[in-house]
Amino acid sequence: MIFSKYGINARIAPAILCAVPFLVLYYWYLSPYLSGMFSFFGDLKIISDISFPVLLIFLLAQINRHVSKVLFQKFYFKEELYMPTTNFLLYSDNHYTKQYKDDFRDKVFTDFNIKLPKEPEEMKNELFARQRIVEAMSLVRKKCEKSKILLQHNIEYGFFRNLIGGSVIAAPLSLIFTIYCYVFIHNTTATISLGLCFILFSLLILFSKNLITEYGKAYAKILFQEYILLKI
Repeated sequence: MIFSKYGINARIAPAILCAVPFLVLYYWYLSPYLSGMFSFFGDLKIISDISFPVLLIFLLAQINRHVSKVLFQKFYFKEELYMPTTNFLLYSDNHYTKQYKDDFRDKVFTDFNIKLPKEPEEMKNELFARQRIVEAMSLVRKKCEKSKILLQHNIEYGFFRNLIGGSVIAAPLSLIFTIYCYVFIHNTTATISLGLCFILFSLLILFSKNLITEYGKAYAKILFQEYILLKI
């Protein structure tokens, strides 16, 4: 899965970007230190210079995914209850017409035998309506999984979700590494590089909700479009 098109673009790529502050510190400080320490082992230093980034990227890919799920799925979207794919189907939301929502519900009932609450039921119990929509949308996504355009939007959404998830860890560590380089290593290039990393990762966190919501909306629109067009 991690070497699929989605895995490479939405998980590995964000992990590489989040690994930058670690790699800056490694190559400017740890690598020269290890070079002197293990010089008598010959190729051990070369092996460590290759294996460390690879292992770090795979580790960050897992961590970023976990953090992003906790941050967005639980904190922002309340276990998908407030994701755009859920909000758009509520009658209280104005993005789609009532007729479109009725047609969507009819198709869901035909395909999965799941009856989504109509407007009067939604007004009485919105939480239940959201829960039913979440249950139905998991099946809708499964039915549309072969769509290439949906995959592309899923990759874009996953890329930013995982990048922002990784930024939660990378930003504070970049700040710590920046201070450490400035105080102890006295390397201007490394200090500036790490400082820029801190600023960029902090900006991603600052605008995280706006970014992930906009990409989530774009994904939701394509998902609805692809599902409605399915004949079977």
